[in-house]
Amino acid sequence: MSWGEAIRLAGILVSDPSSQVGAAFAGWDYPATPEWMALHAMSSNFVATKTQRKPSLRVLPAPWDPKPVRWGTALSRAEFDAALAAHRANASPSTEEAAQIRGGRRG
Repeated sequence: MSWGEAIRLAGILVSDPSSQVGAAFAGWDYPATPEWMALHAMSSNFVATKTQRKPSLRVLPAPWDPKPVRWGTALSRAEFDAALAAHRANASPSTEEAAQIRGGRRG
């Protein structure tokens, strides 16, 4: 198996919420299949309609709906390195400034 194939398979595994790896990456306590999620939403909605005056119903996103777009734009490696260098140049105090901040002691 090549590294490219391994990376593609790992991406598929991470995006699958019914696997332990996918659930861990999503921050869930346990994996859940799409069928389980749909049944859970339906049962929650049924209970909500029978117990609340104005129920707040759960709606699951359809898998074919477009994914939300990330904020901002993607940076190239050179742009990222330039921004990081500029940040480090402005954010990091010099050795003398750091010594003054710490009260004149070095270390």
